[in-house]
Amino acid sequence: MRWSTIVFSAVLIFALNSRAESVPDAPKPKPVHYEQWEAYMLGVTDQNKLQQIRNAAQKRMVTLAAVGMSGTSKSRLAQVLVSGNTLEYCDGASDPKKETHDTIQLRVLLKLTLELGVKVRLLVYQPNSYEGCGEAFREAEKQADLVIFYHSFWGEKVPAMMEKLRQSDKVLFLCPYAEVGPRPTSTCSQAYAAHPDGSGIPHLVTCIPLSRKTGGALIHPSCRSAELDSETINFIAPSYYAANVGATCLATGVTTAVAAYIVAASPEKPTPAQILKLMRESVTVDRALLKSKSDFNDAAVDKIQAEIDFLVKPDKTGLRRLENPGILNLWKIFTLLKAQSSGKN
Repeated sequence: MRWSTIVFSAVLIFALNSRAESVPDAPKPKPVHYEQWEAYMLGVTDQNKLQQIRNAAQKRMVTLAAVGMSGTSKSRLAQVLVSGNTLEYCDGASDPKKETHDTIQLRVLLKLTLELGVKVRLLVYQPNSYEGCGEAFREAEKQADLVIFYHSFWGEKVPAMMEKLRQSDKVLFLCPYAEVGPRPTSTCSQAYAAHPDGSGIPHLVTCIPLSRKTGGALIHPSCRSAELDSETINFIAPSYYAANVGATCLATGVTTAVAAYIVAASPEKPTPAQILKLMRESVTVDRALLKSKSDFNDAAVDKIQAEIDFLVKPDKTGLRRLENPGILNLWKIFTLLKAQSSGKN
């Protein structure tokens, strides 16, 4: 290599480096505070309301049990295990030290409970069989106020597992609405949830998301035949990220955060029936609230209402697809709890 070439190369490298150093760094994207959007869509629309919500949530810590087979990483949840939140592994569960489905979902839940001022003691069960899940449900009842599971369980072992859940009636269970492929949901754990006609397990409820991304379309697999689907949707909850029929889990975190708030803010520790009563009384389609965000215009709100009206009508099998005809509203729950407290004074 000639000396002139070496000199030219060195000058070129210096020039490129100097130019790179002189270009300012691109602005970093602002963090997305999806929990703020979800709280807003639950009716907590300003700082004054939020502060009232947080103040009322200090009556007690909430013990939440998560039962799942994918594992939950405590180390990956470190950023939300703050302000009094804790995580304990139960019955041999351990940290997989990687992102898992349940880790992601529980982060959504805990970010919202942090926003609402709710302190959570999280118990993690990681059974490796359906029988183990049934036993975990029974064990969780002894300590927890709420139990959440994100999986849908299918097949001949489900009835025995769900009988364990049925027996655990001192705690409220929450899970996502689930439909998968051509299998009838009568063989699925979610089919055991409470139905409007009084059948099912009264302390087990399902939920679906109201997504900001779908123009008012509720996220549920509505293309299946009535004969295949034997589930009922119990609650609709706003979800910032949910975007397709595989995303009903995201609504479970929001719904559970609402239930956790009721536990934290009630004058006395509530029973599962009392939690559900407040949740059912809160549901509404608040057009002004929905339209106050650019995600929903008149057409989107009309679509939300039309889908709710359709789902609450019994289908040809006589099954009502949606139990509660509206969207959860936490501010309404707060006002109901405030009235309860005033009545006791």
